[in-house]
Amino acid sequence: MATNKSTPNKAKNDKIAAPAQASAPVAPAPTAKAAPAKAAAPAKAKAAYLPTETEIKTRAYEIYVSEGCQDGHDTEYWLRAEVELRAQSSR
Repeated sequence: MATNKSTPNKAKNDKIAAPAQASAPVAPAPTAKAAPAKAAAPAKAKAAYLPTETEIKTRAYEIYVSEGCQDGHDTEYWLRAEVELRAQSSR
C-alpha cells in the first residue's frame, strides 16, 4: 500500500505561522533639520553653595549654645545652621 507523502508535509506546513506583524507603528525617521539647542545658562549664574560638614557643625553648636544648651534639638539646629549658611553665601 502506497502512502501519499504530500499529505503529511502539508499538515506540517499548515502549522507554521506567518511572521508576526508589528502592532505598533514605526516612528518616522528624523528629518535632516534638528531643533536648535537650548541656550546655555548665563555665565553670571552662581552654583548653589553647599556648606561643609565642619561649617554646619560649628554653626549648629553656636545655635545650641545660644538656645541655652537644650538637648533633643540636634536635628533642628543642624537644619537651621545649613539654611543660614546657604543664605549667607547667596548674598
